[in-house]
Amino acid sequence: MQHNSGALRNFPLHLLTRDGAIWRDTSILRILDESNAKGVYVFNTMRQTGTWRTETKPESEWGRAECPLIVAESLWNHVNQIIEEQLKSWKKPGKVPVHLFSGLAHCACGHKMYVAAKSPKYFCRKCCSKIPVTGLENIVRDELKLFFGQHDRVSRHLEEAGRNLAEKTDLLEGRGEGELHSYSLRLAGSRRDPCSFGPAHRP
Repeated sequence: MQHNSGALRNFPLHLLTRDGAIWRDTSILRILDESNAKGVYVFNTMRQTGTWRTETKPESEWGRAECPLIVAESLWNHVNQIIEEQLKSWKKPGKVPVHLFSGLAHCACGHKMYVAAKSPKYFCRKCCSKIPVTGLENIVRDELKLFFGQHDRVSRHLEEAGRNLAEKTDLLEGRGEGELHSYSLRLAGSRRDPCSFGPAHRP
């Protein structure tokens, strides 16, 4: 069997389609959706509306004929019910932003900032604030250099994160009711003073 792509020559033949192509998720989905498997062949389901356009006909116009079944109808229905539920929660991925901080940068008013087409600035849709793309990226780059250039600061941050992780791991493993009680007291105190809990337990 000859394949168009040289990459398929060493691919196991039993994992290829009969046309010599690699199986895709869309191909498998179409097979699982075929009613032929449960013994019902459906035809005359589409009509052509243009040179390259088609649309689904009303179900009342479809034709049906019995054919040898491959799986029980109950199994086919169960599989397609699972697929239908999964497709409900699936969202088509959006376009990858061209600019590094699009949708990540937040304006002072709290809303996200984006870069419009052919615009050199990040723009807030709520308060109309703007900041040059190069300006924001330079600020972030300088802040990163400043942070990672201070080795003592990075070390302290990692040590503090390590201590917090060890403390919470001990609590989860149930090492001592006294520690759990102490942690509960600090948590209760943070409710009276919310600003004190975050800095003390931030990873």
